[in-house]
Amino acid sequence: MQTTQSKTFITALGQSVCDPHRRVALRLLLAGVFLSSFISCVTTTTGGFEPEASEKQAVIDYSRLALAQLESGDLVSARRNANNALAIDSRAAESLEVLALISQREGDHSLAEEFFIRALRERSQASRIRNNYAAFLFERARYVEAQRHLRRVVSDAGYAGRAKAYENLGLTLLALQDSEGAQAAFLRATELDSSLVQSPLELGILGIKQEEWLEARAWFERYLNARTSAGVAESVAHSKRALRAGRDLAAASGDHEAAAIWQRLLDSKRGNISIINSLIYRGRARSILYESGPKSSFRVLWDSIKKRAIKTMNDDLSEVREDAEPSEAEVDLSTPGARLRAERLRRGFDEDEIADKLHITRHYLRAIEEDAYDKLPGVVFARGYVRNYCLLLEMRTEPLMTLFEGLVETARKEKEAESVPRSKLTRADRNQRWLSLSLFVSVVLFAILWFING
Repeated sequence: MQTTQSKTFITALGQSVCDPHRRVALRLLLAGVFLSSFISCVTTTTGGFEPEASEKQAVIDYSRLALAQLESGDLVSARRNANNALAIDSRAAESLEVLALISQREGDHSLAEEFFIRALRERSQASRIRNNYAAFLFERARYVEAQRHLRRVVSDAGYAGRAKAYENLGLTLLALQDSEGAQAAFLRATELDSSLVQSPLELGILGIKQEEWLEARAWFERYLNARTSAGVAESVAHSKRALRAGRDLAAASGDHEAAAIWQRLLDSKRGNISIINSLIYRGRARSILYESGPKSSFRVLWDSIKKRAIKTMNDDLSEVREDAEPSEAEVDLSTPGARLRAERLRRGFDEDEIADKLHITRHYLRAIEEDAYDKLPGVVFARGYVRNYCLLLEMRTEPLMTLFEGLVETARKEKEAESVPRSKLTRADRNQRWLSLSLFVSVVLFAILWFING
């Protein structure tokens, strides 16, 4: 049953429709309602896009995300997104490269090589992929093949990592006993990037072997400067090769005090860190003046090197004092890292010995013993490192791995608790709200129009 108000509204609506001016206004109003409804609905469709272009972009996005996750150490997510890209395009070279690098890290060398070859088959001009494949071959001691691929990489003048590729080529040629070719490669690397650390060191060592003492000292000084400029002089130990070079240069100059300092560092194994793992740096190195004058000029240069050696030794002694073993009462054995460290000390192993046997850097070993697993490449790697460390010390793995998994799970829950939940509002819900608002506004406008003209 209609009320008096509803009858009045219907009568006024009929009069509005009969009035020409009001009819025009009503048409405009209905057109607005229809247009707003259409806009609301069109957002729920998938039309208007080229499927082929959308798929290409999806492959690019998945591949980029996989690379970023690989660099951050999240291998599980990296593999998932690489496979997502390959599900769309089985020829996606970047995603094949990601799977190759993941397989290489996990020790599945045959699968890694298969992925590398497939990636290069799809993009033979991709210098980054070829450089990574060459590094894989170098790691497998397949130096002749690595050299062939690296020569193709360095011929690409537009490749951003060309300087590092020249350095890798130099290391490969050294492994092939081609000192002359290696020297040329290292020189080219330093010309392209003055911040490199490894190339100046290798040139200094080559100079020592050739008894080109002045040139060797200049390159060694440049190596020390590069470490300082890169910000690693105080945190990353010298390699054994660098310590031997410092000792030999000091001995050749007749400075037996400095030679003894370098030898002490060598004996303490302070520098026993893999070159490949420890000499990957960023930053710009200071340029130096190459001494070519008489012995007095060389003495000024060598004094600088000597001061650095003395400072390094003092830092080493300070580190020994800081790392003094705590008393048994102070040791907390409630974590995997603490138990591993206590067992290592009980057996009389130093950090470098364990790092060498586990094929990891000393920084990774300290992260394990401090239970700082976020400093490791990822949970998968951390789990493997802890298990291997436990086996190396002949400890029972089950209790220690249970503790490890508990710490990992606790860290995961804390991370989830800290994350802010995102809105669960779906696109359909947003469209429904927009449609309701449009209809409401349209009714209000019509009511106002009717009232004004009534």
